[in-house]
Amino acid sequence: MTSSRLVPPPRGSAAGLALLALLLAAAPAAARPEAGHVIALSGRVVASADHQPERVLALRSPVFVGDHIQTAPGARAQLFLLDDTTLSLGENSHMVIDEYVFTGQPQEDLSSLRFLRGVIRNVTGRITEANPARFQVRTGKAVIGVRGCDLLFDLQPDAEHIHVLEVPPGRRIIVDADYHPRAQPDLHIQQRFEIPQA
Repeated sequence: MTSSRLVPPPRGSAAGLALLALLLAAAPAAARPEAGHVIALSGRVVASADHQPERVLALRSPVFVGDHIQTAPGARAQLFLLDDTTLSLGENSHMVIDEYVFTGQPQEDLSSLRFLRGVIRNVTGRITEANPARFQVRTGKAVIGVRGCDLLFDLQPDAEHIHVLEVPPGRRIIVDADYHPRAQPDLHIQQRFEIPQA
């Protein structure tokens, strides 16, 4: 019978210290659930999470629950989540994976994303097919219940534009808008609408 054990590198070994640093840097991200990975990328794209170092993303890099994903000027990225949702980020974009669970069990699956800045296209996947109420996108001014649709978000400091690219038959989008116009700070507007109308 053979046994194996981890033998520490000699003290002061540069290779050993580099390996230890790499393992410690990777541990915090690995402790968070993986949500998907990068399938296309151009330019500098980074992911960061609370109290963790920024990671420069590359093709096939994993993305995790809690990640803030940001593209630099001139950069672009496309993410593929575990439920087949596709997210395309243009330059100067910023999004957050707030919550994400995909087990294949509709009662457990959940996707909650926050789009903060830039141009982001969202093509939904299997979570919305099985249980549309469990997929949600938040922006600074709206909460969008995405029900199996293809949407383009253009989020700028002074305006948010949500473009409906496709609503398949039998599907819908629910938007809850909640904002305070700059011209009238005391005015609070709340509006709910559905596309197409129910």
